[in-house]
Amino acid sequence: MIDISKLAKDGSFLSFDIEGDGNSGQRPVELSFCQFNENGFVEEHYFLIDPERPINTFAISKHGLTDAMVQGRDTIRDVAERIRELVSDQMLVGHSSIDDVHLISTGIPDFLLLPKAILDTQRIARRLAKLRKETIPEALSRFAVFNGIDPHDAPASLARRGLHSASTDAWLTGQVFRAAMPLLPDDYTSKKQYPEMLSVKVSDARRREIEDKLLEQAASMKP
Repeated sequence: MIDISKLAKDGSFLSFDIEGDGNSGQRPVELSFCQFNENGFVEEHYFLIDPERPINTFAISKHGLTDAMVQGRDTIRDVAERIRELVSDQMLVGHSSIDDVHLISTGIPDFLLLPKAILDTQRIARRLAKLRKETIPEALSRFAVFNGIDPHDAPASLARRGLHSASTDAWLTGQVFRAAMPLLPDDYTSKKQYPEMLSVKVSDARRREIEDKLLEQAASMKP
C-alpha cells in the first residue's frame, strides 16, 4: 500500500511531457522535465530530439515541431544517459503518463526501472471526482483552468511555450499536481503497482519482463 499524499508532501518532484513524431511506433521529438520544490517551479530540463525520420504531418499540426527544427539535433541515444541520471530515484508526475512512458521507453528501455515513483494527474483527477462526488475535467488544459491555472502564465524561461509543447504541458502538469494534492485525504493511498497507474517502482513481474527485454537487446547487438 502506497501513501501517495505522504510521498508528495516533501514537495520535490519532476513533472514531464513528451511529444512524438506521430508515426507508427512513435519516436520522441521533444522532452521536458520540470523540477518543482515546496515553493513551486524551479527549472526545466529540455531535450529536442532528432527522430531520424520525417515527422508525421498530423503531429506537426499538433505540437508545431517540423523536420527542419529537429534535424541534426541529438538522438535519443545521445541523451539517454543524461535522462537516466535526471530521473533516477526521483518522483515523476505526468498527465495520461502511460503514453509518454511507452514513448520514451522506445529509446530508453529501462526508463520504468529508474524513478522512485510515477504519478498520473489524469488518474488523480478521476480519484478526486469520485471522492468529492463531483465532475472534474480530466484534460490537462481544462483541469488546469478548473484549478485557476492559466497556461499563459507559464514561465518565460521555458524552452518552448504554448499548449502541446512539451515545455508548457510539463509545467502545467506540475502546477495541476500541486493544486490537486491538498484536495486529497491525508491517508490517500494506492494499491496499483504498475507505472501507468499511481505507482511506486514497478512490480517484480514487470521488472523481470523489462530486464528480459534488455538482455535480449544486448544479445542481439553482439557481433
